[in-house]
Amino acid sequence: MRDEFIEQLLSVATNDASIRLVTGDLGFGIFDAYRHQIPKQFINVGVAEQFMMGFAAGLAMEGCKVITYSIGNFATMRCLEQIRNDVAYHQLPVIVVAVGAGFGYGPLGYSHHATEDIAIMRAIPNMNVYAPGDASQAREALTECLEQGWPAYIRLERGSSEEVSGDFRGGWASPGDAAQREGNAVALVGVGGTQQIVERASKTCGATPVYLSRVKPLPESFVRFLDGFSNVVVVEEHNRDGGVYEAISCRLRRKVAHFSVSVPNVLSSVVGSQEYMRSTYGLDAESVSNMVLGEVLA
Repeated sequence: MRDEFIEQLLSVATNDASIRLVTGDLGFGIFDAYRHQIPKQFINVGVAEQFMMGFAAGLAMEGCKVITYSIGNFATMRCLEQIRNDVAYHQLPVIVVAVGAGFGYGPLGYSHHATEDIAIMRAIPNMNVYAPGDASQAREALTECLEQGWPAYIRLERGSSEEVSGDFRGGWASPGDAAQREGNAVALVGVGGTQQIVERASKTCGATPVYLSRVKPLPESFVRFLDGFSNVVVVEEHNRDGGVYEAISCRLRRKVAHFSVSVPNVLSSVVGSQEYMRSTYGLDAESVSNMVLGEVLA
């Protein structure tokens, strides 16, 4: 996802001299082609995320479309004041790109986990939030943000991820036709990297998989679709408080039972690979399937 996102950015930036990619001393391997082909549109500010965001705002005020790039927690929490005051307040065309969403940098410990980022960025007025689950969704998010020219946060997975099935339409998708979904009791919603988990879990628990890539604003058609189910289960590699579960549950128009599969609101002392961290907190496909069968459909 990350590599194809950068390839898409290079393709667009080659034909748009106003685009600037600003990195906080990160991603040199994947930026090689970009740096060599359009060096004047690439800036490395070093390990200085707060300066990076203020600098990006200044570039945007001079007519540039700016993409900043750093690790999930540093791209959001370390420079939150600059995102809020410099970018969002002035509604500038700055796209904050974070790599290593959730437990993407799990072995580095809690300081590098990004499980509060969606809640933080959702709370900022004028900020649009995306959590693509595969490369095609990441490309769609970038295209939409550049066309709209709005402040945005795009949360990318660090590693490669398989494509999920479904025809995405404005930030969400659900595979299969309406006849197959009619009467199903459970909508199993995957956000970002948990879309692949939901796709696998749905095959064993019989739920309808639904994939969300645009968190804010939530697609209206997505909300209407969920209203047709008796139960909605949201799976996200994020703390429950302030995350996508809360965003969805407060928008459902009819009485729908809703459940959350997410990271407990704890200061995690667990360290390990992303797969290990997911299994520890019940975010693997088997745990999700068992939760649906044992708690939702019991």
